[in-house]
Amino acid sequence: MLHHHHMRPGQHLPHHQQGMPLAMAVPGETVVVMGCVGGPGVIRRLADLGIVPGVKVRVVGGGGGGPSIVELRGCRLGLGRGLMHKILVKEDNT
Repeated sequence: MLHHHHMRPGQHLPHHQQGMPLAMAVPGETVVVMGCVGGPGVIRRLADLGIVPGVKVRVVGGGGGGPSIVELRGCRLGLGRGLMHKILVKEDNT
């Protein structure tokens, strides 16, 4: 079972749970959310948007220093670069 992580700056996920920031995914790539870093407000906001561990996210477009468009559960969202760096993901191997 994946857990939602609340971490302070400078803290890291255990080595076996480390992922890459969603900001590093390329358009067209589908990834799986492993967890999020940030304060309780950020974690809650992302959860309210449906960005929780285990959910698949597809990067649709954008980026390049500006907001990115992602798709999850049939919905498209615009996420700023800062939030994209707080979402840790892994490759979708299914």
